[in-house]
Amino acid sequence: MHKQLSETASKPHATESRIREVGIALGDSLRAVLADIPDAPTRAVELSVFLDIDKTLAVRLVGAIKKQDPLAICHSMPGPRGIRTALTAAAGKGANQQLVEKAEESVRKFEKLVREIGGSRTAFNTIIGGLLPDVRERIERTNKKAAFDAMCNLLGHQVDASFVACIIQPASTGEGCDSACFAGKVGMRHLTPRVARMIWAQRCASPMRDGGCSSYNLSREPITRDEDLPIIREFTTHPIPELSLHRYNDSVYVALADDETPNPEPTNIFLGSYTPNSFLTHATPDLTHEFVSYTPAEPAKVSFVDVFVHEDIWPNTSPEVNVYRTGARGNLADAFERPFDRIDMIETVRLLGKGTDRIHTNDVENYASMVRTVFDKVGWESERFRVYRVRIDFPLLNAQILIRFELPKKG
Repeated sequence: MHKQLSETASKPHATESRIREVGIALGDSLRAVLADIPDAPTRAVELSVFLDIDKTLAVRLVGAIKKQDPLAICHSMPGPRGIRTALTAAAGKGANQQLVEKAEESVRKFEKLVREIGGSRTAFNTIIGGLLPDVRERIERTNKKAAFDAMCNLLGHQVDASFVACIIQPASTGEGCDSACFAGKVGMRHLTPRVARMIWAQRCASPMRDGGCSSYNLSREPITRDEDLPIIREFTTHPIPELSLHRYNDSVYVALADDETPNPEPTNIFLGSYTPNSFLTHATPDLTHEFVSYTPAEPAKVSFVDVFVHEDIWPNTSPEVNVYRTGARGNLADAFERPFDRIDMIETVRLLGKGTDRIHTNDVENYASMVRTVFDKVGWESERFRVYRVRIDFPLLNAQILIRFELPKKG
């Protein structure tokens, strides 16, 4: 068992070493060939005319050999067939035959490496993406954009931006913290006849483990009927779409009603709720962390989560973000459960500072002003809150974005 674990642990290092070795040979040999062609231009477009090869091939080839990192060379390099086309053209223009043969040998090794490690060029580039953060970020965004486009077509609706801002304030009585939630869907469009679907959910479970807690609107009125829906009317597009209230287990939901008529015109919906005793102030034997999460329920171009933490709670905290599959198992109810559902993605938490002066965003017009209004509605002082933000382009549908905070020990 120990031997197997050791071999598994060494594989990523061995793979990277193989890629680097091939990348160095490939880059060096191709540079040598191009440099040996008499009177050859160095700019890609001019080189494509000179060698009579495809312009895109020339751009990719020149761009790849200009890179210094052998991993980046392998990732950016054209396919073996294209490289061989360029080498044949280079030989026809007078490049040294020995240099061309050496480059062809490096191409064969590159082709073999792709086949043995990745099985396909796409899988091979994904492996390299895991080793190069900037490449990985670009690959992730491209794949998430493709998923967004597909789900928009399948579901027939989308939003430009969705967000949730969670404000956490020490409770006026007791040990816990109260919270206010401000959520929005901006630029929501229906491209096909729609069915009823959830646009907002609020989990109401007490971290004290002594029973549930109730959600209220920002005026602290109970949310029990459709008439009590926590819509912030002064922000929401008029006429306000028909909405309905639903309850399931320990959560309340607001859903958009059926409408057989597609409405491609953008709609903005904003909701706000207040929940007492929804977070712990200090760690307990059973709970060492608190978390705020958001699960996009519709294809969105961007989603973000802002967490406003009062200066009197959770000092010196450094929150971390993870993304989890929900699927049949639903959202996580504990900050550390189901590690097997975690999706390995590049997402980060940023500390924006204190108050609302630095929370402006191009994703939502007048966002900072709206947040200040929410603070006024609940009667809390915004300048006493530090703000953490997670922003994700094309978030995965129904994947839980979870921001975890370590709780301080009492006393």
